[in-house]
Amino acid sequence: MRRFHFLVSFASLSCGLVAAGACEDGRSSIDLAIRVPQGLLDEVTSMELIVSEGAHCDAATGRVTDEPDAAQRFPMDRSCASGAKWCKDISLEKDGVSRVFHVVGKTATEVAAEGCSEALVDQDPLRVDVALRRYIVPGCCNNGVVDGREQCDPGIQAATDCAGKPVPNGNSACFGT
Repeated sequence: MRRFHFLVSFASLSCGLVAAGACEDGRSSIDLAIRVPQGLLDEVTSMELIVSEGAHCDAATGRVTDEPDAAQRFPMDRSCASGAKWCKDISLEKDGVSRVFHVVGKTATEVAAEGCSEALVDQDPLRVDVALRRYIVPGCCNNGVVDGREQCDPGIQAATDCAGKPVPNGNSACFGT
């Protein structure tokens, strides 16, 4: 049986304490709960929450695609008063828009873990559950090296990248996953 660490790390205090305990009508405090396999974050030195519209979350792998450059980025803090290992106080516009919440944990040299979830930002507070997974470097198709999730790689140049998109003049470099 796998054991998991639970981190409930995002609860916005930015809207202050009011009698009802909620933010102003237009904001939603984020209550982010992160589920992590034991030991996965042992070497992690930084964590970041990336919030975006229009991205695609594969919750099974934790991988996010089509994440726009305009995504909101929230570096997380360590040594939180709540006892969580990572935390940050944030709130988002409560506009009824679906957003992807992407959590990335990095060591000093590389990405170690990631996870994602999609949620409609229409209530306050908004609970978002994310399961982090060990990051596996995406394979580079047809480079002659078995990497990432590949089972084989003959190194034969292909007319498409790993996503099946046409590549002019064959696939002589890594063009996708």
